[in-house]
Amino acid sequence: MSAEPTEGYKRYRWLWLILMLGLAFFLILMTFGLYRNASRKDEIGSRGKLVHMKITGRERGAGTLKFPDHIYAEYQGIRHDFTCGRKFFRKTMAADSIEVRFDPVSGSAALPGSGRVRHEAFLYVMIIGVSVAIIWKSVKEFIQH
Repeated sequence: MSAEPTEGYKRYRWLWLILMLGLAFFLILMTFGLYRNASRKDEIGSRGKLVHMKITGRERGAGTLKFPDHIYAEYQGIRHDFTCGRKFFRKTMAADSIEVRFDPVSGSAALPGSGRVRHEAFLYVMIIGVSVAIIWKSVKEFIQH
């Protein structure tokens, strides 16, 4: 068996390199967006104004990062959705209101001290690692053939 690539591969190798690099940079940009959103929520959760919101609904998920539990609360006529872990969800089952941090400028609210960046750090590192591996492998294949 020959290690030489087929003629069709040689013809389209620039296209494959551009597609793979585009995918890798898209993953990096997506990860940055996820990080920025979680960082903003952490900022609100640590420095926002402390308010009490009336709980309007609950939705039980799997209690994991992918399928978290949801608590729906209302403040000044605006409904907010808070994702939380199973422990916090159970702790607030008997409550009719929750204490949250509110940013009056943006109208956003977050649970106090949510620590989303810290909890999702492994996810960010893994996605960036996969992106770097895609870049490395595609450039290596392009140079070899």
